[in-house]
Amino acid sequence: MAVLGVAALAAVSGCATAPKPGDGFFDAGDAAAATRVYERELRAGPSEEELERLLFRLGVLYARPEGPTADPARAAELLHQLIERFPAGPHRQPAETLLAQLSAFAECGARKDDLQRRLEEEQAARAAAEREVAAKEAALVAAKGDLARSEALGRRLEHELAELKRIDLERRGGG
Repeated sequence: MAVLGVAALAAVSGCATAPKPGDGFFDAGDAAAATRVYERELRAGPSEEELERLLFRLGVLYARPEGPTADPARAAELLHQLIERFPAGPHRQPAETLLAQLSAFAECGARKDDLQRRLEEEQAARAAAEREVAAKEAALVAAKGDLARSEALGRRLEHELAELKRIDLERRGGG
């Protein structure tokens, strides 16, 4: 997106007649200083020609995602103002292109957020399933222990029953 912004500026830079106060900062890549100067000029009520240029340059500065002044909503607001106020101006086409890129970038961000949310949900579901498996494994171990104890008790009872039968048979046979 930054490449487009620079290319768009190069395409329309011939429209300016004399350097403006914020242009030195803009050309030097000092986005924060350029933005402060351009916003101040915008509030001061520039001429129509200057207004179109300021709206475009501020739109570019706010549209740069890696910049210190990144504010896509403000960029879109300014670029829409430019297109509405100057439909035949030299900055219209680059502004429309930049708006389209901002929209695509926002869609990518929304998609990323959705995928992140889904990943977190899947991770939570996996963690819950792992806890459930661990609980079932613990229950299985406990059930195996209960089964082993029951089998041992059953063998002991069978042995005791057999012993009681033997004693009973001896008493009957002896008496």
